[in-house]
Amino acid sequence: MERSEELERVDRFLEYLAVDRGWHTLEECAGVLGVGLDTAREVVRLLASVGFVDYDEGRGVVRISPDLAGFIVESP
Repeated sequence: MERSEELERVDRFLEYLAVDRGWHTLEECAGVLGVGLDTAREVVRLLASVGFVDYDEGRGVVRISPDLAGFIVESP
């Protein structure tokens, strides 16, 4: 089964967040995802709703969930 380009973007985004496990701005996330700020916000909200990321909406920052970070291995 072929993976969609959108799913590949989300995979790359989660790998990016897993590298340092630190907080990243929504603007930074939008750049990594290659989408506008509103779309990035929706993607982050979705990922937060399933526990993949922690999203501090008040500060506009995102980090990978500590539980998920241990499962992500960056592809060579």
